[in-house]
Formats: sequence, C-alpha cells, structure tokens
Amino acid sequence: MRPRTSRTLTYRVCGQFPPKVPAPTHLNSMDYTQLRLVDEALDRLNSGDYGVCLACEEPIPAKRLRALPWARFCVPCQETAGAAMDREVTEARGRTPVGLRD
Repeated sequence: MRPRTSRTLTYRVCGQFPPKVPAPTHLNSMDYTQLRLVDEALDRLNSGDYGVCLACEEPIPAKRLRALPWARFCVPCQETAGAAMDREVTEARGRTPVGLRD
C-alpha cells in the first residue's frame, strides 16, 4: 500500500478530491505555424479567395483541399516553392545538396 502524504490526507478529510493535473497549455512552434495557416485559410474563405493558388491563381484541386484544408498552393507551385526554399537554405549555409551538384 502506498504511504499517504499529508496533502492526500488533507483532501480526504476535507471531502475534496486532489486537483487534476492540468492539460498542457503551451504550444510548440509547429502548433503555432499550423494555427497561423488555418487562420489564413479562414481569412481567404471570408474574402472569397479560398481554394485559389496564391502563386498561379488557378483553383487548388478539391482532393488537395480535403487532405490539407489550409493549402495555399497547388501541388506544382508548392513543389516549386519548396525547391526554391531548399536552395535559399543551402545557399545561406554555403553548401550545395548532393542532389543539386553538377
């Protein structure tokens, strides 16, 4: 049997239950990023621009929006943006990724 602490005994004597452990209320950076993307998608929905690629201004396929409701780009534009971002990061680091070397 587990020894009782004075705190546990105090709760039992007073007819109260020990407080529950609070759920974590902090968000990590990925949570904030996703929350921001969802908020931007809601803004686009309110302005009538939801489902339109921000790069090429073509409609984003419904299948992509069902899978990723906060999508800002169609798949081809997202791939282009991702490749450009990869290049910027590697240039900032001063090295070329193996797949992009001549």
